[in-house]
Amino acid sequence: MITALVEYLSSFYQAGNVAQMEVIARSMLAAIPDDLVALQFLGLALYQTGRVDEAYRAFKSVAAKQVQQDEWDGSTVCEPAGVATFRAATRAHSGLADGWHRIGLVLNKFGFHKPAARAFEAALAARGMNEAMSACAERTAEISSSVGELLAGSPATARNLMHSERYLYE
Repeated sequence: MITALVEYLSSFYQAGNVAQMEVIARSMLAAIPDDLVALQFLGLALYQTGRVDEAYRAFKSVAAKQVQQDEWDGSTVCEPAGVATFRAATRAHSGLADGWHRIGLVLNKFGFHKPAARAFEAALAARGMNEAMSACAERTAEISSSVGELLAGSPATARNLMHSERYLYE
């Protein structure tokens, strides 16, 4: 159910159908009252339709509920539904990256900086950037290790390796 609701939210967001995005977000909140994804996309829909005061209240609630969600220690057998929704809405290529970015901008504008940072992180995750950054970090570590080994050996070989590695990234 959660995945289907997130997919509906994504499809309406991508289509620019703010009214339906609001309906889906409200439906998600009816089923899962502590759902931060639904609350944030509801706030975005309210903001985009000029209901700034209502959007502010929604985002203020996000800031308060995020603290509660951070306190979940994973001690129960099942994860809270709101956590599952967040995972689904931030998976790579979920179609919500731009929405997360816009949410981050609005949260920041309202002065909710920690939730804004989380929204920007969600935007990166939804774009698949976390995977790309991890792969880049792994490759950098491999290169550093190779260079270190070669520097301990022949200086000429190390220079040749460093010269050839530079072309891999240009």
